[in-house]
Amino acid sequence: MSLPKHFGAWSAYFGVDLSSYPSPSFFYEVQPPLGVEPRYKPLMSFYSGSARCLELWWDGELVRIILACETPAAVQPLRQAYPGAAFLDVQPPSWTELQGGKNHGFTFDVELSHSLPWVWTAPGQEGLLIDRVISALSGGYPPAWVQFAWMRWDWTWLAEEAAIRWQSHVEQVEAGEVRVDEEALAESFARSMMGHIVSPVPRLKRERSVNAAGTVYQLGAKIAQMYREKAHSTPLILHIRGAVAAELPGDVKLLADALASAFESVDFQLDALMVIVYHDRRALEWMERRALPDPTPFLELHAQGGFLCDWGEGRELVPTLCVTPQELPAFIHLPADPSLPVRYTRAAGVPFAFQPPEEEGLELWR
Repeated sequence: MSLPKHFGAWSAYFGVDLSSYPSPSFFYEVQPPLGVEPRYKPLMSFYSGSARCLELWWDGELVRIILACETPAAVQPLRQAYPGAAFLDVQPPSWTELQGGKNHGFTFDVELSHSLPWVWTAPGQEGLLIDRVISALSGGYPPAWVQFAWMRWDWTWLAEEAAIRWQSHVEQVEAGEVRVDEEALAESFARSMMGHIVSPVPRLKRERSVNAAGTVYQLGAKIAQMYREKAHSTPLILHIRGAVAAELPGDVKLLADALASAFESVDFQLDALMVIVYHDRRALEWMERRALPDPTPFLELHAQGGFLCDWGEGRELVPTLCVTPQELPAFIHLPADPSLPVRYTRAAGVPFAFQPPEEEGLELWR
């Protein structure tokens, strides 16, 4: 497998034979309860060694929530977190039918813009992201399919190795063994603290290694500490990806920007999420298989000192997010906003759906 020259780590896996990748066997349409306070702690155990997927299917009027898992018992943590939620056995929807022959669609995934795979998400973000993504999809945009795929995957040894290398380089800088350009150092530090990247397509192609040294000098000790902490956690990987069926080329940028705003709202320490757009139908093979790409080659590059390299020569993005069970509820949860176009339940098995108002100021419910 060849690594990409610059951005978009997921593209390295396009065209891979997926026949040996196991796929979930059970599919449920989930109808969240309204008026029930979620219990996020059970979601911290909502994972296994098999891939699971939480999917949002937007048809232009309603968002269907589909759960794919390896066994019916897998839904138990979600039941515990959302008492009264309904789980209906379904066949997975068809993207070809939902797309409806539109010619200007695109696929995307979500990756960390600074390629710091083991930094922490900020606390207190449970139950927010899915609502924001649904809100972005339902802003008058064409059909779309967003998929959150996750599973247990051991990256702890790589996080430990990366922590050692970060700390070692900080010590070399402090000992005067690495020359630091003060102007480059200030520029690199400012860029690291600027916050989220707005554009859905990365702009920066290359970064001088002297700038990387400056970043390490300013932030390396803190990054090394976070890496060591995560190395002693239960390791999970999460891949966020999607497909959009746009009617016009202009719709591509509008929806990409809307989705970027939703994902950029997730607060990471010293990093941020960004949406990367692809015009390659091979990405759909991964979504249809519900498989996760193996991030090991990219994590090895990073752990072996790739964070000091120029972009495209080791300092690559990583296709999956390295998260822990404590961070999982920030990404994997059910919506709770009654204004969203989602089929909710008032009680177990009693669905009702949001309907567009027939008259201004009037909302109809079923």
